[in-house]
Amino acid sequence: MGPTSCPLCGAPAPSPPQPRSLRQARWGYWTCPVCGTEADKWGRAVGRGDPPKPTVTQAALRTKFIMILAGGYFCLTLLFQWTGRGVSQGGLPSTLGQAAFEVALDGAETALFIALYYFVMRYILQRLRPTERDADPAPPKTRDGN
Repeated sequence: MGPTSCPLCGAPAPSPPQPRSLRQARWGYWTCPVCGTEADKWGRAVGRGDPPKPTVTQAALRTKFIMILAGGYFCLTLLFQWTGRGVSQGGLPSTLGQAAFEVALDGAETALFIALYYFVMRYILQRLRPTERDADPAPPKTRDGN
């Protein structure tokens, strides 16, 4: 790949590139010495400001929400278990084995709760969200074919 040039005036890029800001140094941008256009390391014009941040998809948000919900549910089950509703009607487990058993049991309960929550919410959202098959059907054709 040869040296780059300004996308507007065609002037060659300075060699070595001399960034004028931290942003230019970080992203490999440079400023044309002739017309002042800011360009990237491949010679494409760039706008003012940083490159666009990647968007978070709905699936990623859903996954994060479910993980936070699972962690919170797990902590709450352990808290309730060890503060009066379990382990011989109150108190902490007396042995490490008993504590490990309760953590495993609460982990299984959390996994079951999250799986049920996921499938129920998925079912509800599918029912509430309109789909293509729910769209208005095409108007009926008349006898003359129109």
